[in-house]
Amino acid sequence: MIKKEGLSDVEELKLKKLIKLLKSIKGRGTQLISYYIPAGYNLQAAIRHIDQEIHTAQNIKSRLTRKNVMAALEKIAQELRNLHELPKNGLIVFCGNIASQEGATDLRIWLIEPPYPLNIRLYRCDQTFITEPLEKMLKEKTKYGLVVVDLDEATFGILQGKHIEVIKNIHSLVPRKMRAGGQSAQRFQRVREGLIEDWYKKIVETIQELFLERRQVDGILIGGPGVVKENLQSYLTNEIKKKVIGYTTTCYTGEMGLRELVNRSLDILQNEKLSKEKKVVNEFFYHISRDTGLAIYGKEDVIEALRNGLVDKLLLSEDIDEEEIEEFEKLAKATGATIYIISKETEEGSQFTHLTKYGAILRFKVS
Repeated sequence: MIKKEGLSDVEELKLKKLIKLLKSIKGRGTQLISYYIPAGYNLQAAIRHIDQEIHTAQNIKSRLTRKNVMAALEKIAQELRNLHELPKNGLIVFCGNIASQEGATDLRIWLIEPPYPLNIRLYRCDQTFITEPLEKMLKEKTKYGLVVVDLDEATFGILQGKHIEVIKNIHSLVPRKMRAGGQSAQRFQRVREGLIEDWYKKIVETIQELFLERRQVDGILIGGPGVVKENLQSYLTNEIKKKVIGYTTTCYTGEMGLRELVNRSLDILQNEKLSKEKKVVNEFFYHISRDTGLAIYGKEDVIEALRNGLVDKLLLSEDIDEEEIEEFEKLAKATGATIYIISKETEEGSQFTHLTKYGAILRFKVS
Protein backbone atom coordinates (compact mmCIF):
# COMPACT_ATOMS: atom_id res chain seq x y z
CA MET A 1 0.00 0.00 0.00
CA ILE A 2 1.24 3.50 -0.81
CA LYS A 3 0.66 5.43 2.40
CA LYS A 4 1.81 9.01 2.84
CA GLU A 5 0.77 12.33 4.39
CA GLY A 6 1.63 14.68 1.60
CA LEU A 7 4.21 13.79 -1.02
CA SER A 8 7.93 14.31 -1.42
CA ASP A 9 9.35 14.79 -4.92
CA VAL A 10 10.27 11.09 -5.06
CA GLU A 11 6.87 9.92 -3.82
CA GLU A 12 5.14 12.23 -6.30
CA LEU A 13 7.20 10.77 -9.15
CA LYS A 14 6.38 7.20 -8.08
CA LEU A 15 2.68 8.03 -7.98
CA LYS A 16 2.86 9.68 -11.40
CA LYS A 17 4.49 6.56 -12.82
CA LEU A 18 1.81 4.36 -11.21
CA ILE A 19 -0.96 6.54 -12.65
CA LYS A 20 0.69 6.33 -16.07
CA LEU A 21 0.71 2.52 -15.77
CA LEU A 22 -2.93 2.40 -14.65
CA LYS A 23 -4.03 4.66 -17.52
CA SER A 24 -2.27 2.39 -20.01
CA ILE A 25 -4.25 -0.69 -18.97
CA LYS A 26 -7.29 -1.57 -21.08
CA GLY A 27 -9.64 -4.28 -19.89
CA ARG A 28 -11.32 -6.87 -22.09
CA GLY A 29 -14.85 -5.82 -21.25
CA THR A 30 -15.94 -3.83 -18.21
CA GLN A 31 -13.80 -5.71 -15.70
CA LEU A 32 -11.44 -3.11 -14.20
CA ILE A 33 -12.60 -1.86 -10.79
CA SER A 34 -11.87 1.57 -9.31
CA TYR A 35 -13.05 2.11 -5.74
CA TYR A 36 -12.56 5.44 -3.93
CA ILE A 37 -13.38 5.28 -0.21
CA PRO A 38 -13.47 8.73 1.46
CA ALA A 39 -11.74 9.77 4.67
CA GLY A 40 -13.77 8.87 7.76
CA TYR A 41 -15.78 6.17 5.98
CA ASN A 42 -16.65 3.02 7.89
CA LEU A 43 -14.54 -0.02 6.95
CA GLN A 44 -17.35 -2.51 7.53
CA ALA A 45 -19.67 -0.44 5.33
CA ALA A 46 -17.04 -0.58 2.55
CA ILE A 47 -16.80 -4.38 2.91
CA ARG A 48 -20.59 -4.72 2.80
CA HIS A 49 -20.66 -2.63 -0.36
CA ILE A 50 -18.17 -4.94 -2.07
CA ASP A 51 -20.13 -8.01 -0.89
CA GLN A 52 -23.23 -6.52 -2.51
CA GLU A 53 -21.31 -5.92 -5.73
CA ILE A 54 -20.18 -9.57 -5.70
CA HIS A 55 -23.82 -10.63 -5.47
CA THR A 56 -24.79 -8.25 -8.30
CA ALA A 57 -21.89 -9.44 -10.48
CA GLN A 58 -23.39 -12.93 -10.60
CA ASN A 59 -25.93 -11.52 -13.09
CA ILE A 60 -23.31 -10.40 -15.66
CA LYS A 61 -24.16 -12.15 -18.94
CA SER A 62 -20.65 -12.63 -20.31
CA ARG A 63 -19.10 -15.64 -18.59
CA LEU A 64 -15.55 -14.31 -18.95
CA THR A 65 -16.40 -10.81 -17.75
CA ARG A 66 -18.40 -12.25 -14.85
CA LYS A 67 -15.47 -14.44 -13.83
CA ASN A 68 -12.97 -11.56 -13.94
CA VAL A 69 -15.19 -9.06 -12.12
CA MET A 70 -16.03 -11.50 -9.33
CA ALA A 71 -12.36 -12.44 -8.92
CA ALA A 72 -11.43 -8.78 -8.62
CA LEU A 73 -14.22 -8.06 -6.14
CA GLU A 74 -13.29 -11.05 -4.00
CA LYS A 75 -9.67 -9.85 -4.00
CA ILE A 76 -10.77 -6.38 -2.87
CA ALA A 77 -12.98 -7.85 -0.13
CA GLN A 78 -10.08 -9.98 1.09
CA GLU A 79 -7.70 -7.00 1.24
CA LEU A 80 -10.27 -4.85 3.06
CA ARG A 81 -10.88 -7.60 5.64
CA ASN A 82 -7.13 -7.68 6.31
CA LEU A 83 -7.26 -4.05 7.43
CA HIS A 84 -7.97 -3.09 11.05
CA GLU A 85 -9.32 0.26 9.92
CA LEU A 86 -9.29 2.51 6.87
CA PRO A 87 -6.36 4.94 6.55
CA LYS A 88 -7.10 8.42 7.86
CA ASN A 89 -7.00 9.97 4.36
CA GLY A 90 -9.32 7.32 2.92
CA LEU A 91 -8.38 4.58 0.47
CA ILE A 92 -8.21 4.17 -3.30
CA VAL A 93 -8.35 0.64 -4.73
CA PHE A 94 -7.66 -0.41 -8.32
CA CYS A 95 -8.12 -4.08 -9.16
CA GLY A 96 -8.67 -6.24 -12.22
CA ASN A 97 -7.40 -8.83 -14.64
CA ILE A 98 -4.85 -6.91 -16.73
CA ALA A 99 -3.81 -9.81 -18.99
CA SER A 100 -3.71 -8.70 -22.62
CA GLN A 101 -4.56 -12.14 -24.00
CA GLU A 102 -8.15 -13.29 -23.93
CA GLY A 103 -8.64 -16.15 -21.47
CA ALA A 104 -5.37 -15.43 -19.62
CA THR A 105 -5.34 -14.29 -16.00
CA ASP A 106 -3.15 -11.64 -14.40
CA LEU A 107 -5.12 -10.34 -11.43
CA ARG A 108 -3.54 -7.24 -9.90
CA ILE A 109 -4.56 -4.95 -7.06
CA TRP A 110 -3.23 -1.56 -5.93
CA LEU A 111 -4.17 0.00 -2.58
CA ILE A 112 -3.28 3.67 -2.19
CA GLU A 113 -3.79 5.98 0.74
CA PRO A 114 -4.20 9.37 -0.95
CA PRO A 115 -1.77 12.14 0.05
CA TYR A 116 -4.63 14.29 1.32
CA PRO A 117 -8.09 13.48 2.75
CA LEU A 118 -10.34 12.04 0.05
CA ASN A 119 -13.80 13.64 -0.04
CA ILE A 120 -15.56 11.52 -2.67
CA ARG A 121 -16.92 7.98 -2.74
CA LEU A 122 -16.82 6.34 -6.14
CA TYR A 123 -17.23 2.78 -7.41
CA ARG A 124 -16.78 2.04 -11.10
CA CYS A 125 -16.41 -1.16 -13.11
CA ASP A 126 -15.19 -0.22 -16.58
CA GLN A 127 -12.74 -0.95 -19.40
CA THR A 128 -10.25 1.49 -17.84
CA PHE A 129 -9.29 2.52 -14.32
CA ILE A 130 -10.68 5.86 -13.14
CA THR A 131 -7.61 7.88 -12.16
CA GLU A 132 -8.80 11.49 -12.53
CA PRO A 133 -9.57 12.16 -8.81
CA LEU A 134 -6.12 10.86 -7.85
CA GLU A 135 -4.44 12.90 -10.60
CA LYS A 136 -6.17 16.02 -9.28
CA MET A 137 -4.63 15.39 -5.86
CA LEU A 138 -1.15 15.51 -7.35
CA LYS A 139 -1.83 19.09 -8.39
CA GLU A 140 -2.75 19.93 -4.78
CA LYS A 141 0.57 18.88 -3.26
CA THR A 142 1.99 22.32 -2.48
CA LYS A 143 0.82 24.21 0.59
CA TYR A 144 1.28 27.99 0.92
CA GLY A 145 0.86 30.30 3.88
CA LEU A 146 -1.17 33.44 3.17
CA VAL A 147 -0.96 36.73 5.09
CA VAL A 148 -2.95 39.91 4.42
CA VAL A 149 -2.37 42.91 6.71
CA ASP A 150 -3.24 46.52 7.30
CA LEU A 151 -2.97 48.65 10.44
CA ASP A 152 -6.34 47.40 11.75
CA GLU A 153 -6.16 43.64 11.34
CA ALA A 154 -4.25 40.71 9.86
CA THR A 155 -5.65 37.50 8.41
CA PHE A 156 -3.70 34.27 8.02
CA GLY A 157 -4.67 31.37 5.80
CA ILE A 158 -3.55 28.28 3.92
CA LEU A 159 -3.73 27.72 0.16
CA GLN A 160 -3.71 24.09 -0.93
CA GLY A 161 -4.73 23.39 -4.50
CA LYS A 162 -7.69 25.69 -5.09
CA HIS A 163 -8.83 25.59 -1.46
CA ILE A 164 -8.25 28.66 0.73
CA GLU A 165 -8.70 28.20 4.49
CA VAL A 166 -8.72 31.04 7.02
CA ILE A 167 -6.80 29.85 10.09
CA LYS A 168 -6.47 33.01 12.20
CA ASN A 169 -7.52 36.65 12.35
CA ILE A 170 -5.98 39.19 14.75
CA HIS A 171 -6.73 42.86 15.47
CA SER A 172 -4.40 45.71 16.34
CA LEU A 173 -4.54 48.45 18.96
CA VAL A 174 -3.25 51.08 16.54
CA PRO A 175 -5.47 54.19 16.74
CA ARG A 176 -6.62 56.08 13.70
CA LYS A 177 -4.64 59.12 12.57
CA MET A 178 -6.43 61.62 14.75
CA ARG A 179 -5.53 63.65 17.75
CA ALA A 180 -7.06 62.46 21.02
CA GLY A 181 -8.41 65.09 23.38
CA GLY A 182 -5.82 66.57 25.72
CA GLN A 183 -2.84 64.93 24.04
CA SER A 184 -0.18 66.80 22.15
CA ALA A 185 0.16 65.86 18.50
CA GLN A 186 3.77 64.78 19.03
CA ARG A 187 3.00 62.59 22.07
CA PHE A 188 0.05 61.00 20.28
CA GLN A 189 2.28 60.26 17.27
CA ARG A 190 4.98 58.65 19.48
CA VAL A 191 2.39 56.42 21.15
CA ARG A 192 0.92 55.49 17.79
CA GLU A 193 4.33 54.64 16.31
CA GLY A 194 5.07 52.42 19.31
CA LEU A 195 1.77 50.57 18.84
CA ILE A 196 2.48 50.15 15.11
CA GLU A 197 5.88 48.62 15.95
CA ASP A 198 4.23 46.25 18.43
CA TRP A 199 1.67 45.35 15.75
CA TYR A 200 4.32 44.42 13.20
CA LYS A 201 6.12 42.31 15.81
CA LYS A 202 2.88 40.51 16.66
CA ILE A 203 2.29 39.73 12.96
CA VAL A 204 5.82 38.31 12.66
CA GLU A 205 5.34 36.17 15.80
CA THR A 206 2.08 34.82 14.36
CA ILE A 207 3.70 33.99 11.01
CA GLN A 208 6.49 32.16 12.86
CA GLU A 209 4.01 30.17 14.95
CA LEU A 210 1.54 29.29 12.19
CA PHE A 211 3.82 28.61 9.23
CA LEU A 212 7.19 27.56 10.66
CA GLU A 213 6.42 25.95 14.01
CA ARG A 214 2.88 24.56 13.97
CA ARG A 215 2.92 23.51 10.30
CA GLN A 216 5.46 23.59 7.50
CA VAL A 217 4.47 25.45 4.33
CA ASP A 218 6.26 25.47 0.98
CA GLY A 219 6.15 29.23 0.72
CA ILE A 220 4.49 32.36 2.11
CA LEU A 221 2.64 35.12 0.27
CA ILE A 222 2.18 38.50 1.97
CA GLY A 223 -0.31 41.14 0.87
CA GLY A 224 -1.38 44.54 2.08
CA PRO A 225 -1.37 48.26 1.26
CA GLY A 226 1.97 49.43 -0.15
CA VAL A 227 3.41 51.21 2.90
CA VAL A 228 2.22 48.61 5.44
CA LYS A 229 3.50 45.72 3.33
CA GLU A 230 6.89 47.38 2.84
CA ASN A 231 7.30 48.37 6.51
CA LEU A 232 6.45 44.83 7.64
CA GLN A 233 9.34 43.43 5.59
CA SER A 234 11.91 45.15 7.82
CA TYR A 235 10.56 43.21 10.85
CA LEU A 236 10.64 39.77 9.23
CA THR A 237 13.28 37.32 10.46
CA ASN A 238 15.72 35.82 7.97
CA GLU A 239 14.00 32.46 8.45
CA ILE A 240 10.66 33.93 7.39
CA LYS A 241 12.20 35.91 4.51
CA LYS A 242 13.57 32.66 3.07
CA LYS A 243 10.01 31.30 2.97
CA VAL A 244 8.39 34.37 1.40
CA ILE A 245 7.88 33.89 -2.35
CA GLY A 246 6.14 37.17 -3.07
CA TYR A 247 4.70 40.46 -1.81
CA THR A 248 1.50 41.75 -3.41
CA THR A 249 -0.48 44.96 -2.98
CA THR A 250 -4.00 44.21 -1.71
CA CYS A 251 -6.90 46.29 -0.45
CA TYR A 252 -8.73 43.90 1.89
CA THR A 253 -8.19 41.63 4.89
CA GLY A 254 -10.35 38.70 6.01
CA GLU A 255 -11.28 35.88 3.63
CA MET A 256 -11.87 38.39 0.84
CA GLY A 257 -8.33 39.65 1.31
CA LEU A 258 -6.86 36.13 1.11
CA ARG A 259 -8.71 35.51 -2.14
CA GLU A 260 -7.53 38.84 -3.51
CA LEU A 261 -3.95 37.92 -2.56
CA VAL A 262 -4.15 34.58 -4.37
CA ASN A 263 -5.75 36.10 -7.48
CA ARG A 264 -3.06 38.79 -7.68
CA SER A 265 -0.26 36.23 -7.16
CA LEU A 266 -1.15 33.61 -9.77
CA ASP A 267 1.99 34.33 -11.81
CA ILE A 268 4.17 33.86 -8.70
CA LEU A 269 2.46 30.58 -7.80
CA GLN A 270 2.74 29.19 -11.32
CA ASN A 271 6.46 29.88 -11.47
CA GLU A 272 7.37 28.80 -7.93
CA LYS A 273 7.93 25.06 -8.50
CA LEU A 274 9.75 25.63 -11.78
CA SER A 275 11.95 28.32 -10.23
CA LYS A 276 13.07 25.92 -7.46
CA GLU A 277 14.03 23.39 -10.11
CA LYS A 278 15.82 26.02 -12.20
CA LYS A 279 17.75 27.23 -9.16
CA VAL A 280 19.17 23.83 -8.20
CA VAL A 281 19.97 22.87 -11.83
CA ASN A 282 21.70 26.22 -12.41
CA GLU A 283 23.72 25.66 -9.24
CA PHE A 284 24.72 22.23 -10.57
CA PHE A 285 25.80 23.64 -13.95
CA TYR A 286 27.66 26.50 -12.25
CA HIS A 287 29.90 24.03 -10.43
CA ILE A 288 30.32 21.85 -13.53
CA SER A 289 31.25 24.76 -15.83
CA ARG A 290 33.73 26.26 -13.36
CA ASP A 291 35.17 22.91 -12.32
CA THR A 292 34.80 23.76 -8.62
CA GLY A 293 34.85 20.09 -7.61
CA LEU A 294 31.48 20.52 -5.89
CA ALA A 295 29.36 18.81 -8.57
CA ILE A 296 29.54 15.35 -10.12
CA TYR A 297 27.40 13.34 -12.51
CA GLY A 298 27.08 9.78 -13.77
CA LYS A 299 25.30 6.96 -11.97
CA GLU A 300 28.30 5.16 -10.48
CA ASP A 301 30.09 8.32 -9.33
CA VAL A 302 26.92 9.66 -7.69
CA ILE A 303 26.23 6.36 -5.90
CA GLU A 304 29.80 6.26 -4.56
CA ALA A 305 29.51 9.86 -3.30
CA LEU A 306 26.20 9.03 -1.60
CA ARG A 307 27.69 6.01 0.13
CA ASN A 308 30.51 8.18 1.42
CA GLY A 309 28.09 10.81 2.75
CA LEU A 310 29.40 13.53 0.44
CA VAL A 311 26.15 14.53 -1.29
CA ASP A 312 24.20 17.59 -0.18
CA LYS A 313 21.74 17.77 -3.10
CA LEU A 314 20.87 14.77 -5.28
CA LEU A 315 19.47 15.55 -8.76
CA LEU A 316 17.60 12.76 -10.54
CA SER A 317 15.86 12.92 -13.90
CA GLU A 318 12.18 12.02 -13.89
CA ASP A 319 13.07 9.55 -16.69
CA ILE A 320 14.76 7.00 -14.41
CA ASP A 321 12.84 3.84 -13.49
CA GLU A 322 11.26 3.09 -10.11
CA GLU A 323 13.83 0.53 -8.97
CA GLU A 324 16.60 3.08 -9.44
CA ILE A 325 14.58 5.75 -7.63
CA GLU A 326 14.19 3.47 -4.61
CA GLU A 327 17.92 2.65 -4.62
CA PHE A 328 18.88 6.32 -4.62
CA GLU A 329 16.18 7.21 -2.10
CA LYS A 330 17.57 4.73 0.47
CA LEU A 331 21.10 6.07 0.04
CA ALA A 332 19.94 9.69 0.28
CA LYS A 333 17.89 9.10 3.44
CA ALA A 334 20.80 7.27 5.09
CA THR A 335 23.11 10.26 4.59
CA GLY A 336 20.68 13.20 4.82
CA ALA A 337 20.92 14.25 1.17
CA THR A 338 18.04 16.27 -0.28
CA ILE A 339 16.49 14.76 -3.42
CA TYR A 340 15.38 16.89 -6.37
CA ILE A 341 13.42 15.27 -9.20
CA ILE A 342 14.27 17.17 -12.38
CA SER A 343 11.56 17.42 -15.01
CA LYS A 344 11.98 18.41 -18.64
CA GLU A 345 9.49 21.28 -18.40
CA THR A 346 12.25 23.89 -18.23
CA GLU A 347 15.20 24.52 -20.53
CA GLU A 348 17.53 23.83 -17.62
CA GLY A 349 15.80 20.55 -16.79
CA SER A 350 15.96 19.43 -20.40
CA GLN A 351 19.69 20.25 -20.54
CA PHE A 352 20.28 18.26 -17.36
CA THR A 353 18.49 15.20 -18.76
CA HIS A 354 20.49 15.38 -22.00
CA LEU A 355 23.75 15.60 -20.06
CA THR A 356 22.97 12.95 -17.45
CA LYS A 357 20.12 11.50 -15.46
CA TYR A 358 22.13 11.44 -12.25
CA GLY A 359 23.81 14.47 -10.69
CA ALA A 360 24.93 15.66 -7.27
CA ILE A 361 26.09 18.83 -5.53
CA LEU A 362 28.58 17.90 -2.82
CA ARG A 363 28.89 19.14 0.74
CA PHE A 364 32.57 19.87 0.27
CA LYS A 365 35.27 19.48 -2.33
CA VAL A 366 37.03 16.14 -2.35
CA SER A 367 40.70 16.25 -3.31
